Amino acid sequence: MELVPVSKLATQIRGVTYAKGDAIDTPRPGYVMLLRANNIGEHGLETENVVYVPESRVASKQRLLPGDIVIAASSGSLDVVGKAARVIEPLDATFGAFCKVVRPGKGVNSSYLASFFQTEHYRRTISRLAAGANINNLRNEHIDNLELPLPYRDGKPDEDEQKRIAAVLDKADALRRQRQESLQLTEKLLQSVFIDMFGDPVMNPSGWDTLPLEKLCEKIVDCPHSTPVYSETSTGFYCVRSSDIQNGKLDLASARQVSESVFKERIARHEPSAGEVIYTREGGRLGFAAQVPQGKRICLGQRMMLFKARKDVSTNTFLANLLNSEGIRRKVLNLVGGGAAPRVNIKDLKTLIVFQPPFELQERFEAFAASLQTQEESLAQSAKQAERLFGSIQQRAFRGELDLSRLVLDPAEDRLTRIAPTNPITKPRKPKTAVRFLETPPALEPSLKKLDRTVQKGDPIPWSLDYFKFRILAVQPRPFSFSDLMQKAEAVFEEPPPYETIRDLIFDLLGQDGKPAFLRQRFDLQTDEESSEITGRKEIVFEPVS
Repeated sequence: MELVPVSKLATQIRGVTYAKGDAIDTPRPGYVMLLRANNIGEHGLETENVVYVPESRVASKQRLLPGDIVIAASSGSLDVVGKAARVIEPLDATFGAFCKVVRPGKGVNSSYLASFFQTEHYRRTISRLAAGANINNLRNEHIDNLELPLPYRDGKPDEDEQKRIAAVLDKADALRRQRQESLQLTEKLLQSVFIDMFGDPVMNPSGWDTLPLEKLCEKIVDCPHSTPVYSETSTGFYCVRSSDIQNGKLDLASARQVSESVFKERIARHEPSAGEVIYTREGGRLGFAAQVPQGKRICLGQRMMLFKARKDVSTNTFLANLLNSEGIRRKVLNLVGGGAAPRVNIKDLKTLIVFQPPFELQERFEAFAASLQTQEESLAQSAKQAERLFGSIQQRAFRGELDLSRLVLDPAEDRLTRIAPTNPITKPRKPKTAVRFLETPPALEPSLKKLDRTVQKGDPIPWSLDYFKFRILAVQPRPFSFSDLMQKAEAVFEEPPPYETIRDLIFDLLGQDGKPAFLRQRFDLQTDEESSEITGRKEIVFEPVS
């Protein structure tokens, strides 16, 4: 490894300057898509919320090319400045003036260079260099002077070694993202099971008894109408705000804390206990609920309230998921009163009509939620381990400490294809039966059959969403997991498949936002009633809707 400044490895290109009146929100002939800092996502470029500018504003070199690295160069937030993402496939687009592009030169692998722009060392360096009084700005010399560890062989850059390192980092990053996705899917699964067990709470297809929400509750407590005085030191007494509820969970990682005396003042009417439901009744995050975690001392901040289920009538877990259901949230938003910030009166919440499924069924749901919570904690730990593993591999890769001698590059394609085995390859097991659940549109068949011929030869193909959807996803053996899909796709396509595109496709097929459902998800875990033996894959799986 040799340290080489980026200025010797790549060229910087400034973004497109345009007048506010030039930009439009929809495509039009003579206009080109323009990416901004908000389009640089954690896992790559995102083409939602883009604008379009006249082609006359765009120089030829400002057109994005595969391999380009788009970097956020200016922002009021240091967290945004320096964010980077690589252009993986052809994209008819350009980029705005608050961004810049690093275009790799000859002898530099774009994936290797892009991996450097994801390292913790790079992020720390950029945060230090770009800090400004009002706006944080990344100048050309900040990028040019960055020193990149580059593998050399025979006095010149070793492209094969760069590709090997990039391939290892891509695999480690894919593992990290799969763990994160599994965790996110687990969080969504509970609401899916809620609907499966009880039905839509507004439509009430099972005809459960209905009653005012307050009849399900032993207590409904509003927050103290005063601004809490926060402590500058850790006290163990948390004062929760609306921002502390994330994805149906109470996330105390950034929650503010108060002194013991302030805490006692704020729990004078009631101290929240484990399992009870915290709810946001005002502000931009109105209508979100979460249960109090075990072992935490919590009081209510402003805009918050609490529900405690009535014994033998309801459970706290049922209440939390009822309040988080899409139908009830819409009903609550219809109750919003006027004023600068949206808010709902407690009286209106108390009289909100909801359904009451049998208590025994609610208890079964609570038992499922408890088992899912255990799995979720395991997945969260696994995600943290994958994050640490990725960071460790990343550091070792750019220090030249990885032994990549067994990684094989295909001489024809000049790309990583496999790891040379050290043991004999065993005969693969016969795959499970697959049933096609998505029919290929006739207009797509000719192009897909052409790609079929390439795949049948054992050659990789460029990324194609249509091929993934109708040739891979549509014929997956049932049940299948998200990692099954990613592994299959990685074996077919030239580049790592776009993670977020696949995720969004799965969510669409699950019937999100009122769309028809082609897939359903469940947690694959069964317990034999006689032997208590646990079977199944012990993860979230998908299967076609019959």
